[in-house]
Amino acid sequence: MTRICYDKKSIRKKMIKDRDGLSTQELSEKTNLIQERLFSSDEYKKALNILIYASMGSEVITDGIIKNALESGKNVFCPKVTDRAKREMVFVKITGLSDLKSGYMGIREPEISKASILFPMDNKSSASAPVADEFTPGLVIMPGVSFDRDRNRLGYGGGFYDTFLSQNAGISTIALAFDCQIYDGSFPDEIIDEHDIKPDKIITESQKLYFF
Repeated sequence: MTRICYDKKSIRKKMIKDRDGLSTQELSEKTNLIQERLFSSDEYKKALNILIYASMGSEVITDGIIKNALESGKNVFCPKVTDRAKREMVFVKITGLSDLKSGYMGIREPEISKASILFPMDNKSSASAPVADEFTPGLVIMPGVSFDRDRNRLGYGGGFYDTFLSQNAGISTIALAFDCQIYDGSFPDEIIDEHDIKPDKIITESQKLYFF
């Protein structure tokens, strides 16, 4: 976690390289620690709607979280990109991992049909489908490339989560990351955009890196 990079491109490249350097066993073990901490959080316990990314590559694996949420009787929604130019995505309810297909940038996504149930959106998305009860407590579980100690998030550059969260203010957010993705100190001011939205918490495998 040495601070040696000062621009978005360099930070993304280094953090992804460090994350990709985790062995299959390390990825599994660290993921298990992270998901157990998530399961014990009040936000997860209380949330009836779980809005969660479908992991890919060396990201914190979310398959076990999705299965746990479904087995616990929670509603599970995964993101589907609907307008790349406008940086828009919707969260579509799934009933199992088999509902996820390769989509935008090879990311596993649900498909949208007339029978799909979406989590409420304030924008006028091109997706047309019923929406979930907006008064039911929800939790967004976010990915990210890197985070600093002020909870600033550096994503993949698409801006989809910032757009969604700006249109759904008030929903709880928790980001999942490995210790190697935590930037040492604060990001340089020049790479922080005023539209970037911080997660409420960041959960890593280390007890020392649990931010509020």
